[in-house]
Amino acid sequence: MDDVKQIEQFLDKIKAAAQSGCFINPDMVYANLIRLGRRVINSRYINNNFLDWIETFKETANINVFEGDYCQDFCKFVNDDYNVITPYNMIKMYIPVDDAHISEAAKRIFGFMAQNKMIHHSKIAKKVRFDDIVIRVSDEENAKKIEEFVMNDAYIKEGLMKPNPFAFNNGYISYAWDGELSFNMVVASYISGYINELKNNNKLDTVSYKGLVTYIGKIYDAVFKEGKYKDDYIDAMKVEEEYQLDNYQKVTELLLHSLMPGKTTEDFFKVYNDIVLEDNKEKDTKTYISEWQKENWNRIYEFLVKKYGYEETNIRIFKFLETGNYNLFTRENNIRSYLVNNNFTEDMVKELYLLTTREKRDILANASYDTYQKYGYAQIFVALKNAQLGNYNNFTNDNKGRYTLRSTITSGEIMGLILGKYLENGYDIKDIPKVYDEMIREYLNQLEKRKKSKISA
Repeated sequence: MDDVKQIEQFLDKIKAAAQSGCFINPDMVYANLIRLGRRVINSRYINNNFLDWIETFKETANINVFEGDYCQDFCKFVNDDYNVITPYNMIKMYIPVDDAHISEAAKRIFGFMAQNKMIHHSKIAKKVRFDDIVIRVSDEENAKKIEEFVMNDAYIKEGLMKPNPFAFNNGYISYAWDGELSFNMVVASYISGYINELKNNNKLDTVSYKGLVTYIGKIYDAVFKEGKYKDDYIDAMKVEEEYQLDNYQKVTELLLHSLMPGKTTEDFFKVYNDIVLEDNKEKDTKTYISEWQKENWNRIYEFLVKKYGYEETNIRIFKFLETGNYNLFTRENNIRSYLVNNNFTEDMVKELYLLTTREKRDILANASYDTYQKYGYAQIFVALKNAQLGNYNNFTNDNKGRYTLRSTITSGEIMGLILGKYLENGYDIKDIPKVYDEMIREYLNQLEKRKKSKISA
């Protein structure tokens, strides 16, 4: 069956669900999408192989295989040096293998990659799906070597299932690029939007492959070429940060190419080179953070706070930003090894900390600014000193500042939120004053600049 027919059948399935009253959203579409072409022989579960793979590769050079408390849905296979390539640029390969073959297939594939010292960041899901083996590899040359190896191994090829019809593929292996996003979730989001638009206009009977391509194309033109409906797009696609729109644009452009009939893997490499590599050559090396990294960091931060409290947790994090010493993190729940194995650099931890504390950081800054504007320097200085002791009485309650502080922020968080504001404003961790009084004075200087900028505006 060709890709267009498979896509038509999948759209008909989602249409039928919509007609039966099922709520259609990206998560629902995604859950069905990853099961496309799935073949289960003995069990849909793969994770009974995780410990065997870890044991098999524990003494193998150029690969690290692990499963931690923060990646239970996947077994990770990693050999990456982020000085060689930005993870954002990596090519994504989906190798769908059934449950009967995946144990040995994984050993052969990753053994071959380790032998050839390939840079990659890969994983295997705990259940059979059309993306159960995902390889993120550093370049086209290595991707082609892996494809050639798989296609010439009779045992692996026997276990291959149908590829992702929405992606470039050779009939067995699929190719995509998604930066810090999930290609398949972006596909699911567009399908969800397409189906719901037709349902809202009583046109579900017109669902078709061509209709989906037209729908995505119109959105691409309106949002990314004409600059229209950006806020609507951010809301509909659940875009977390506005800077990610560039990532969505590239994935959407690649998706439109991958939906064309007769596509080949050579077409993928051409599109990848044009959209991703050429466009990124002149751009800076921004620290890109994936959704799974954000989610796992949030769990780690919550665990650290429960173990140490906010103040000690933040001290350890800031000390890590200064020294890069992973021993500042506990071994419990494999947190230290998880951060090391997943190459959580100082820059990455800084960005993750800023994301985690952004809302509270803004609450403190707004309450401080309102107090400073109303009562002046002396009172807000005292207010911030007393806040570290748990006393918020010196803050104004204008805009519910004092109330919000009391209800959301503990005294142990205050210093970390002040330090976070420094980092947000571009300070190096080593340049931030160490004495609390001096730290407050410079923090207030930043409020003074904010006041002046508002007046000049």
